[in-house]
Amino acid sequence: MRRISPIAWPLWLAALLLSILPMVETLNDLAAFLAMSLGVEGLLMGFTPMAARYVAAILRYVFRVPVSIYGSSIYLEGGGVPFEVHLDWNCLGWQGFILMFIALLVALQGSYTRRSKVKGTLLGFEVFLAVLAARILIPCLLLVHGLYRSAIFFHNYLASPLILSSIALYWHLCTGYILQPRGGGESSGVVGGKVPLLKRGIGLASMAVILLATLYSGVGLLSAAVALADGDRTALTFEFARPEFRYLTHPDWTDLGERPHTDRWKNTGTPGWYKLWEFDLYGPLVEDYRMEGNIIYYVYFYCSRLHEAPYRFYIYDVDPTGTTPQELVHVDEFIVRLEPVSPPLPIELEGEPVRPYIFRSGHTIRITIYVYDDGQRKRTYYFDYDSEDKHSYADFPGIVVEERMLPSLLPMAVALAMAIGRRDEYGW
Repeated sequence: MRRISPIAWPLWLAALLLSILPMVETLNDLAAFLAMSLGVEGLLMGFTPMAARYVAAILRYVFRVPVSIYGSSIYLEGGGVPFEVHLDWNCLGWQGFILMFIALLVALQGSYTRRSKVKGTLLGFEVFLAVLAARILIPCLLLVHGLYRSAIFFHNYLASPLILSSIALYWHLCTGYILQPRGGGESSGVVGGKVPLLKRGIGLASMAVILLATLYSGVGLLSAAVALADGDRTALTFEFARPEFRYLTHPDWTDLGERPHTDRWKNTGTPGWYKLWEFDLYGPLVEDYRMEGNIIYYVYFYCSRLHEAPYRFYIYDVDPTGTTPQELVHVDEFIVRLEPVSPPLPIELEGEPVRPYIFRSGHTIRITIYVYDDGQRKRTYYFDYDSEDKHSYADFPGIVVEERMLPSLLPMAVALAMAIGRRDEYGW
């Protein structure tokens, strides 16, 4: 009998996973579609704040990462604008939970003792919760250490295979070492190590169930002490100091007035783009800030006449010392329908994805707002901000990415194809 080379095992495993991933991905999309059709996403969204608090507690008390939470978002704090990690209903790994449930249901169909079935079930779900937590923790820790692309790569390409592999590994451990056949007897003297090994597995399973339950209880208690943010930690608020100084404030330093400040600009009768207002982040960044994603603007724009006007938001990287010229980072353009009165709710403008860019420490962020006026009629453009009831702000991006399972194993497929071409060399 030929011995399979060690290099063959990961290649065969890659081939197996690659063969079943299209089915799993299709079922994953179908499950998400059915969940939305049945309104289950609303129920799942109710669990996301609890999951955010739980993961934040591990980051804070185990890994010593300064964090705060707001709703379903975890904010990785630091100098300048923190990173927002937002947990959506589809980020909870509920599809994997269903697969784990099915795996346990099938594994427990055999003739095993009730005690070992209970231990196998409890330990299975406890281990699976740990894997789900790791699935969120690993990208967060990569972000903390500045490994932005690695965090996205893990989320896109490794998270789902991690869950599938953990289910497969647990299936092997459960059926091989935890589940005890009926009639085997805990005091049986079977020779060959089979039953003693089972007994050791059951004993270790009992210890693992207790330890994991204690750990989860402790983290649950610590999660109550995680700092709650007063609002969106990545929201930079538009504020007014004097006509020549308008600025953006981090949530820690936002100070809104009782009444809104209103900026106004009258058109000149000549068509063209006009610079309206400019806002600089108050104080330089004390740490590097990587902007990746898209910016959402919440603004109270209106006009003296009912009108639709193009607006542009220019994002600049500014060196306050003047050593280097300001650098244009991004431009968002919108067509905004303007009412003749200030809107009761902010106008939400979602920008295009920003190319990855790093604002260095000591620099600041500038937003400049332009409008295009056709010059056909006299108009006055208004902007209300800097108050509780007219809170205009720009929500800078965290990281929100979709999961893509199948591409994660394409490199393995290439490796497998190369290995098959050389199988005679390895003798398998």
